[in-house]
Amino acid sequence: MGTSSFNSPFFYPTLELQTFTLIKQDTIRSIIDAARVDEVIADFVTLKKRGANFIGLCPFHNEKTPSFTVSPAKGIYKCFGCGKGGDSVRFMMDHDQLSYPEALRYLAGKYGIEVEESEESKEDKEADNLRESLYLVNSYAAEKFSDYLWNDEKGKAIALTYFQERGFDDKTIRHFSLGYCPDERNRFSQDAIQKGYKAEYLEKTGLSIKNDSGYVDRFWGRIMFPIHNLSGRIIGFGGRTLKTDKKVAKYVNSPESEIYNKSRELYGLFFSRRDIVKEDICYVVEGYTDVVSLFQSGITNTVAPLGTSFTEDQIKLIRRYTTNVVLLFDGDEAGIKATSRAIHMLLAAGLNVQVVLFPEGQDPDSYSKSHSDSELKRFLEENRKDFISFFLETSSEEYKNDPVKKAELIKTILGSIAEIPDHLLRSLFLKDFSQKTGINEQSAVFELNRIRKALLKQSFKQEDSTPLTALKTELHNLEEKKQFEPTSSKKEEKIVSYLIKYGSEHLSITVKREESPVEEMTMLVSEYIVSHIEMDEVKFRQEIYHRIYSYFRDKIDNYEFPDYKELLSGEDEEIKTVTQDFLISKYELSSNWLDKYHISTPEERMKLLEFIDRDMFALKLEEIKLRINEIQEKLKDADDENRTFLLKEKLVLDEARNTFSGKLGIIIS
Repeated sequence: MGTSSFNSPFFYPTLELQTFTLIKQDTIRSIIDAARVDEVIADFVTLKKRGANFIGLCPFHNEKTPSFTVSPAKGIYKCFGCGKGGDSVRFMMDHDQLSYPEALRYLAGKYGIEVEESEESKEDKEADNLRESLYLVNSYAAEKFSDYLWNDEKGKAIALTYFQERGFDDKTIRHFSLGYCPDERNRFSQDAIQKGYKAEYLEKTGLSIKNDSGYVDRFWGRIMFPIHNLSGRIIGFGGRTLKTDKKVAKYVNSPESEIYNKSRELYGLFFSRRDIVKEDICYVVEGYTDVVSLFQSGITNTVAPLGTSFTEDQIKLIRRYTTNVVLLFDGDEAGIKATSRAIHMLLAAGLNVQVVLFPEGQDPDSYSKSHSDSELKRFLEENRKDFISFFLETSSEEYKNDPVKKAELIKTILGSIAEIPDHLLRSLFLKDFSQKTGINEQSAVFELNRIRKALLKQSFKQEDSTPLTALKTELHNLEEKKQFEPTSSKKEEKIVSYLIKYGSEHLSITVKREESPVEEMTMLVSEYIVSHIEMDEVKFRQEIYHRIYSYFRDKIDNYEFPDYKELLSGEDEEIKTVTQDFLISKYELSSNWLDKYHISTPEERMKLLEFIDRDMFALKLEEIKLRINEIQEKLKDADDENRTFLLKEKLVLDEARNTFSGKLGIIIS
């Protein structure tokens, strides 16, 4: 594999320094020299010191174990999971989807460096100008909305009074740049155009809408909530009506544009991210006013989705700063439904989830207004519930009186538990669930295993999953295809070795659900192997390997944690010997490879999944071959009726053999 790519620089100087920017090369070098990679990345990723470097969860792909490494000495970062790497400029380009000049300008602003410019290609200049124009228009709009609020007579009488009646003080209003768009249909659009801002940019940002009579304001008659990205630039707006007419939408939000994607942003994160890291917890609420109210009450680690259901990208944003989330959604039917969906997604992403239920008729905004800051903080700390208690409490009446509803609730809760990546944590929640519901733990284990295996079955059915695609490429690149030989014991030995050496470690696999896009699912190596084996009813024909496999299978089926130490301390001397042999070879191999090739642990685990898939298919192929041989022997003495049955079975096995051999790219002799 060669030496680690971390030893190589990730600068991409000549092309981008010369043609992609107006910024002079001397200025670029000053920016790169000043922009410490750990300082830049620390604004967006929680980093922990490890030796001379820092580690954290990669912001570019969903991972459970940190594989994102930052080296201040080399001035670069590298993710050993997804492969992304570079310096501080590259990080800003990938993280905030900035062009090279935009990333440089952001860093120049951060470090107070004056930008000197030179030539730039026409196409790049046009693209930069468009994005910059949209930012500038939004910035002007925020200032103008604020001006309408503080200096316009109607703004002060209507909107400012509304904010003050809601309990927002002047400091909070200015902190969030809250504003007002006059109730005059096109006043803002006219003011902006007269100020020199082009109508096409007003339309692209969604601030103005073109009709037969010209341009009208999207947000006329609404109080305004500017939306900031992580760099602090305004990318969109949310507008709340002050009218009581139910036919008028309560909230209107900016449409998506070149600078705004609502599913990838969280309202308030720009203001709260440092406090989320400091407190190591993130409160998630439903709307703008909830964020502002809690912030004013001292709960400054709060965010809200932007008028959409919680998305995976938003969860990834939170996960950069903390793994602990408390949901503060409303207690009405819609709020409970939104909370349930959020719980499912957060658990699947490996986050710790709690829920706070507010008294009937209240939400975070109203509760914070009717209680002191200390009372609010105490209420949030004392009323956090785990997701099992949340489901049981919000469904208590239906749960008690309707057996069908009770069964549905049980499946919902177990479905959420099934999403938890950590095996031990799943076990603890399962015990807690059994105690709270009175459901027999073994029955709960059986249903939970059924759910997990169903999810795994979906992943096995994917024709082009990432590990298999990589595996097929690797095998087809061999100089020659090897002749298959019937060595069943060797195939069984490989699978059992994975169980002993890695059975208690975790794997991340991709699962394509029918109702949602591809997701990652984390499970024990032993759980993955057992599910693979059980799905196709593969038999271990070597007795010693069957006994070892049975240990892991029973542990998984009973939802207990498998540990090779139990095999070493057991009474079966043969199992002890085999276990010791595998463990010794594991550590020798790992040590040699790590020293020789500088292989990182995350890379080794990613490769492990490919090896397991390869050897699992090889074992299944061997099993199929043995079954075909058994059928051929039976056919010699079979009568007509049995012959027909055996031939049908052989046809099925022949088809399976061709499928597996095709995936492995080997020839059956």
